[in-house]
Amino acid sequence: MDRCQPWAIRASKQMGASVGASVLGFALFTGSAMAATPKPTDTTPKDTTTTPAAAPEKATPKSKPATNKTVPAKKAPAKEKAETPEAKIAKQAAIPFRKGVNFYNKGNYTGAITALTESLKLTPDNPSFLYYRALSYAAKKDNASAITDLTAAIAANPKWAELYIQRGLAKAATGDKSGAKEDYTQAIATNPKASMAYLYRGSLLSEASDPTGAIADYTQVIKLNPKQALAYNYRATLIWP
Repeated sequence: MDRCQPWAIRASKQMGASVGASVLGFALFTGSAMAATPKPTDTTPKDTTTTPAAAPEKATPKSKPATNKTVPAKKAPAKEKAETPEAKIAKQAAIPFRKGVNFYNKGNYTGAITALTESLKLTPDNPSFLYYRALSYAAKKDNASAITDLTAAIAANPKWAELYIQRGLAKAATGDKSGAKEDYTQAIATNPKASMAYLYRGSLLSEASDPTGAIADYTQVIKLNPKQALAYNYRATLIWP
């Protein structure tokens, strides 16, 4: 390749010289020809600017045909109903009630009684408030106060079987076995599925030397709640003394 380079360079120079002579000759010929061509007589300069092409016209959107549909009027937002005085009182009473139930569940029965009493000042005949305060009284061995609250709760809601059961327990704790038995019986009449009413009444019948009645009540407890172990134990002691 190195040996060929001088030859290539020489050939390139010779070709360049011949091409340059040809170009020079053509330029001399055209120059003389142009000198001989007459110039135009119109000396008014021509506008060399090109006129831009006109932009295509935009298609005018066609209007939609009119329809007979009417746009429904927007409904005015519904006005909020004003809160009744009773509803306001119920909200206020619910605050100490929740505190009272929380105190009761934690074993703070004094705190529960205080909080529930605040609720009862606002709604004296609320059976739920009376019920929980009665439970708190009973836990403090104040059965007389518990009976008073439960009696008021029953007057407000006589269809709540649990109220009769709890009042029966409070009466039994004070030695009023007859009154307790009546409350258990009333609880069963109000709710035939109140298994604990049968259990407590069965215990009273057993103490009253009525084994047949007690066995019948314990058997009913087992039917309603097969997992109630006390009913099996109490019934067994009567069947196999």
